[in-house]
Amino acid sequence: MFNIITTQRTKKFANISGDKNKIHLNIKIAEQYFFRKPIVHGINLLLVSLNKFLLKNRYKEIINIKINFKNFCLNDEKFY
Repeated sequence: MFNIITTQRTKKFANISGDKNKIHLNIKIAEQYFFRKPIVHGINLLLVSLNKFLLKNRYKEIINIKINFKNFCLNDEKFY
């Protein structure tokens, strides 16, 4: 099953987190970089992923977590 973080969800996350970096919100700014479109906040990807994991594994306990962002995810892009 795939996930999608929409542009609207990215805007909402930016307002809640206070991270309004234009690379996440503005296509004109994003076009100046190699990914060409606004990207999802990395921490938002992590939160969505952790939420999915915990919903499937209700009795699991996360004691330690190490995160290595190897790639980016565009708004409205499917990810697994």
